[in-house]
Amino acid sequence: MRKGFIYLGIIIGVIGLLLSIFYRPFVYKNNINDFHFADTLGSLFCVPSTVFFTYGLNNKMKFTKLLFLNVLVWIVYEIPSSLEYGIDTYDYVAIFIGAILTYLSFRFILFKNKANN
Repeated sequence: MRKGFIYLGIIIGVIGLLLSIFYRPFVYKNNINDFHFADTLGSLFCVPSTVFFTYGLNNKMKFTKLLFLNVLVWIVYEIPSSLEYGIDTYDYVAIFIGAILTYLSFRFILFKNKANN
């Protein structure tokens, strides 16, 4: 099951990367109002990608602790840009939305796995 989490983390990371490469420029070029989705792609996808990938590699740390530490790391990562350009509230909110979706996804995966066994 741990390999599945590694693959899930990689897939989520690749989706976020592809959206950043193709979707974001398209939205900016065409002045599309996507409610800041294109602006916050990195912050939204970084949490689930790193949490699932790391959880798949590390069998000693509990998922909730790993999730909390990842959220903390990504918030700290945002601080320098906030000091330089001002606080980007949307990025911080996206980190928390990513964390909530990650937790709910993890619970759903466990539920489906338990139901199948």
